[in-house]
Amino acid sequence: MPKYPTLEAALDGWRGGDQSAATEIYQHYSQRLLRLAEKQIGPRLGVRVGPDDIMLSVLDSVLQGIAQGQYAADSRGSLWNLVAEMARKKILKQAEYHTAGKRDFHGEAAAAERLAPETLPTAAPPEDAAVLADELERIRRRLKPADFEIFQRMFQGYSCAEIAAELGCARQTVRYKWQRIEALLRQWAGENR
Repeated sequence: MPKYPTLEAALDGWRGGDQSAATEIYQHYSQRLLRLAEKQIGPRLGVRVGPDDIMLSVLDSVLQGIAQGQYAADSRGSLWNLVAEMARKKILKQAEYHTAGKRDFHGEAAAAERLAPETLPTAAPPEDAAVLADELERIRRRLKPADFEIFQRMFQGYSCAEIAAELGCARQTVRYKWQRIEALLRQWAGENR
């Protein structure tokens, strides 16, 4: 049962330093904001930016602004218009960031189309296949089993979103683990030179 009867009361509680008020504010907006972010991010940007990341960032900013006295509820007792606008701006900033120069995810899509299965060789020479199998086994032995599952799926061309759905975890978790795996692979490659 909520400690505060209204959102305005929770806002006052948060301004007064009550941590449980922050939880009530978060619960009041999180699901609606998550749905809004999912719609606005879209599938292409969604490969790089998760709606949960936007939701957490916006709510963190809102809670800081409330604590500093910058934001108050409107006449209907809501901050929704402010929250929605902040989400829209954060998504636009992320889109600008991820479409700049070498980070341009549109280029990644074009590269993926150039490497579509019908353009790849149908079979590798047996000696190449054996080398690849040995290398994959060496990587499997050095990675944790959960990390190797992510590595295998990335190697097979799955997206972070697809892997997260399959493994039942957040996309951000997959992205974080993949970055760690890539760093390990680079480190191991440097050791073999």
